[in-house]
Amino acid sequence: MIWQERLDTALIEAREMAKALPKYLDQDELFWQMIIHTPEGDKLPKMTLGGLLERVQYLEMSREKLSDADLETLQEVKREIEEARKQYRDAYAKFLERELSSHLHSWHWYLDDLLGGNGDALERYPQEVWIRTRIELLVEEAGKVGANVPEDKIRVEDRRLREVWVEGEFIWPEWLKKFYPKDRYWWLYGKPVPPEDD
Repeated sequence: MIWQERLDTALIEAREMAKALPKYLDQDELFWQMIIHTPEGDKLPKMTLGGLLERVQYLEMSREKLSDADLETLQEVKREIEEARKQYRDAYAKFLERELSSHLHSWHWYLDDLLGGNGDALERYPQEVWIRTRIELLVEEAGKVGANVPEDKIRVEDRRLREVWVEGEFIWPEWLKKFYPKDRYWWLYGKPVPPEDD
């Protein structure tokens, strides 16, 4: 998950992804392979709008740890994203819609595993739930460019999870809690408890 990355690496990746936005939006591949040089060595992230936006979100959450120069770089990244929203609005919306669809499929398959009694799927929940959280981020972004949001499909998957949901403590590191309020990100507060097989 992105918040497990080093901040300097996340900033470099965000900067390079933002620079590549026009090229990314002018081709057809949703998960676009990049090679990015970082202090940790070469990284091979898959470029998507969600991946870029997630890095920006993580950096904003960590603003107090960034230097003035880092903050200026982050502002430049945000300016480049805003420019892409305006200049490539239709392509930007299309890629958001495709990424939403892709993550919804992944979330559906994961919930199939979970609700089917796969114990490994239950153990993986704290890691897999990033997909649902990424979906939320993409829905918010879609509203900025008028992209179509498959709200009915999202509600269906949420109902499936709520059927086995038990409320509880925040499941990610405590420092993230203030950024993910329970009323909106309920799937981060508790755990699924699928029914046992007879």
